[in-house]
Amino acid sequence: MNQKPERRDYFRMNDQVHLEVIAESDSPAEQLSALKAQKSKLSDTLEKIQRLEREHASLMGNLTSKDRNLSMILNLQNQKIQCLLSFIVDLHRKEVPLTEVNLSGNGIKWRQPEQLNQEHYLLRVTLFPSAHQICCRIKLLENNQDTFNQYEITAEFVDIDAFDQDMIVKHLTQLQSQQLREQAFQ
Repeated sequence: MNQKPERRDYFRMNDQVHLEVIAESDSPAEQLSALKAQKSKLSDTLEKIQRLEREHASLMGNLTSKDRNLSMILNLQNQKIQCLLSFIVDLHRKEVPLTEVNLSGNGIKWRQPEQLNQEHYLLRVTLFPSAHQICCRIKLLENNQDTFNQYEITAEFVDIDAFDQDMIVKHLTQLQSQQLREQAFQ
């Protein structure tokens, strides 16, 4: 049976992310679990806020039909909170080193000055502006030195949650939409 590859297998975009590459230990499954448990406070807080936002949206639908004025007030309050969150994420983004990457739902490519010597590594990627952190194992596919004495690393995600993979695809789709909107205004 000939299976058609999923869109996330080939949809790739350039982006800037916070990237941490961690050498794998003798027990990578335990190391990955520990890495996932160490989510940043910002990422954890934003995930909680996104969960609350989903609950808020469903309740606002009911409230709008009953009391339009109260609904408008609560929506304005919510917009103020979203503005503050955007500001906090932007501040955090300026504090962490960003790496230019080429990202897809199944892999990542970047340049760095040091060569990677193992076949597998752990990777923590922070996507912006959502500050969503993805922790996974990667397998190196390419590790070649370029003409600028940088190592061009190409890796595939080996042990990644389906939710995190979907978050990458959602992030890339939003990034593409943003770029298309910016091009339309030029």
